[in-house]
Amino acid sequence: MDEAEVFALIAKGEDEGADFKRELDLSSAASKAEFIKDVISIANSVSDTGYILIGVDNSKVIVGISKLEEEQIQQVAHSYITPPLNLKCSFSQLHEPSILSIGIIEVRPTTKPHKVARAIERLNQHDVFVRHGSIITKASPEEIIAMSKDSQISSEVRQYVRAAEIHLRLDDFQKAISAYSKALDIAPIAEFFLARGRAYALSEVKSVFSDSESINSAHKDFTSAIKLSASREIEKQARSERLKTYKFLSFESEANYDAEQQDIQWLRDNTTGREHGEVLYLEADSTDGFLNFADTDPEDGFAKLSKAIEVGYDKPEAYALRAEASLCNCNFGLALRDINTAIEHADADSPKLARYLFLRAAVSECLIWQRPYKSIIPYLDQAYRDVIKAHKLALELEDEEQHIKNYSRDPSFETNFLYHLVLNYERNNRQISELSQKLVQLISLSASIGKIQERFPVIAPTVRKIVGEDFWQANKARLELPPLPPKLR
Repeated sequence: MDEAEVFALIAKGEDEGADFKRELDLSSAASKAEFIKDVISIANSVSDTGYILIGVDNSKVIVGISKLEEEQIQQVAHSYITPPLNLKCSFSQLHEPSILSIGIIEVRPTTKPHKVARAIERLNQHDVFVRHGSIITKASPEEIIAMSKDSQISSEVRQYVRAAEIHLRLDDFQKAISAYSKALDIAPIAEFFLARGRAYALSEVKSVFSDSESINSAHKDFTSAIKLSASREIEKQARSERLKTYKFLSFESEANYDAEQQDIQWLRDNTTGREHGEVLYLEADSTDGFLNFADTDPEDGFAKLSKAIEVGYDKPEAYALRAEASLCNCNFGLALRDINTAIEHADADSPKLARYLFLRAAVSECLIWQRPYKSIIPYLDQAYRDVIKAHKLALELEDEEQHIKNYSRDPSFETNFLYHLVLNYERNNRQISELSQKLVQLISLSASIGKIQERFPVIAPTVRKIVGEDFWQANKARLELPPLPPKLR
């Protein structure tokens, strides 16, 4: 909980989910009993999380504390409250020079009703307490029955959520989405909308083509999470996730554009440090695929990404995107430096690595045309190796048919590799690896194999031998590929 959320909680005052204490002394039985009563009443009265603020008196005056004995707090709660609940202790350091800190105890219920485990002072074993506003009372029989029913529902919800989390770890997104949907049917709260939205978004990221239905569903879930959010942290996460979806949506109406700008402004105002860097990155990442800045301002994108990296958002994708900005601004040396950094720090099995390798190949090709012929061989060889490695990685991560559709898209630099591969074939006694053969097939498709004879008459016979007669005949009528889906534009 950050400083703004602490002040908002104090301003709201004591209620069912918040209790203020000037200090917390658990040295006597009486003080322990009072604390137990407070914790039980909050746990039985909130649906998710309640708070006890230490260092704030009942009139909302902040006095601060110097320490919080978490071990003692946990021991008292464990000894005197059943079923066990979850407590989390932390400090919030305020920027007021005269205030030390505020202690925060987060109270999360498990199975209701929570009750006194054993007698202490005036508390009897099995006593159940609830809060009505800031007033603590013993729960009525009807309230205890209602809590038991709610607890059964909560248990069912937790089972669905646990199942969803397991399915996500196995990349079974449809089952994860189904489990989250069942949890939402029972408890339509912001956290579950946020979780399901992320599952929808992950299912889109893992697919080769953009699934507009999935991304639209993710966008709707993030919007619901924002509307239902009771905490600034959840709203911040939901707005950040929603911001990532706009580039997949249509901007024919001004509503999406206006909503995107509102999210950007809200996140600018409510983030600092690395989180603020991510917002700058998302601003710069306005489209998907390579050359984000072809139709925008690469210098502005470079400035945003430099600031993002400076404040701590130094993920590989930030360096790769800054490389794109440099490439579009014809700063090829800077582009090569950044894309090398992205490749160095990317996960070896990440689908993004294939894209980074293609981007480095594009940068290498640009460097080729800046140099005399004799000095281009290292760059050409590096670009060749990058494209081979990128295709190999992509083929490992996707099935062959999807890979061909995904990557054979007539990027101009690949035409040069077609010549390079043919030259390699002829120099090596007409021997070529299976992977290189597949690469020739992919580039041939991107060049439109039906026209390869007229477009590349010098190398067409060799290409035909490399790809094989069956492949050539099966694809010779292919004039062009269908339009790119939004994800690949």
